[in-house]
Amino acid sequence: DRLWLDTKPNLRREMESRKQNVDNLHLLKELKRLVTSIFGQNSVFSGVHVFTNSGDVPDDYGTGPRLVVLSPNEGYSKADGSNAITAAEEILASRGDQPRQKRNRLIFVAPDTDVVGRLNESGRTYLAWREIVADISEGKLNLDLFQSNLAKKSADGAEKSLLQMVRESYKWVLCPMQFSATEKSIDWEAVAVSSNAANLIQEIENRLREEEWITSEWSPIHLKALLDKWYFKNGTVDVSGLKVYQDTCHYLYLPRLVNDQVFKNAISSGLTSEDYFGF
Repeated sequence: DRLWLDTKPNLRREMESRKQNVDNLHLLKELKRLVTSIFGQNSVFSGVHVFTNSGDVPDDYGTGPRLVVLSPNEGYSKADGSNAITAAEEILASRGDQPRQKRNRLIFVAPDTDVVGRLNESGRTYLAWREIVADISEGKLNLDLFQSNLAKKSADGAEKSLLQMVRESYKWVLCPMQFSATEKSIDWEAVAVSSNAANLIQEIENRLREEEWITSEWSPIHLKALLDKWYFKNGTVDVSGLKVYQDTCHYLYLPRLVNDQVFKNAISSGLTSEDYFGF
């Protein structure tokens, strides 16, 4: 029949209370930072664009394709990929207010729709613990040594869990394709990458090569076939090499070469015999 009031907060209840008040923009900013960190730096890509709107994704030939990472609310699943595909198509169609020209330079990565809920929950938990630890260090929370250490340990554990959730979420690679010059609709191919891979960007590169969605070595046989199919017809006997390369960057029905050096190497290889083309 007596009440006892403690001036020290209940840590779990404090975390849950703060978790409910985490600002969505603050959460998105933190997720962007962590998602950016898992992609690393060294890759064939000209750039990795995380949660970027269409106007901020360059429309250029670049030194390699560009990897566009979609935001958590633009998830993909085999059952329903509409959110991711709608967002990707918007970026593919335009750069801001201008129509996008080099559409064959873009590849997309989307989060798994079924995991996004847990990703957001994990992000809110981490931010709540981080805020508590910051308040402890600034003397805003009256905690004993045991509780202070417990809060720091909980924050560290929440950060590790969040990083793991980020890796589990961002598993879908989406590639836009067309099969003819007259086709207007876009076919979206999707493949999942392993969340346990030591290097995510390398894993994505490997899958893209396996699926033949990017080409880093090109045989002159394939270049000749492309010329015969699309250029040397109706009496046309020559074409600008620069135009052919630029077309591979523009049109989704042509091969997606990693860069212009792949194209130059194919020409050089083809010139060692008279079986393919002249230059």
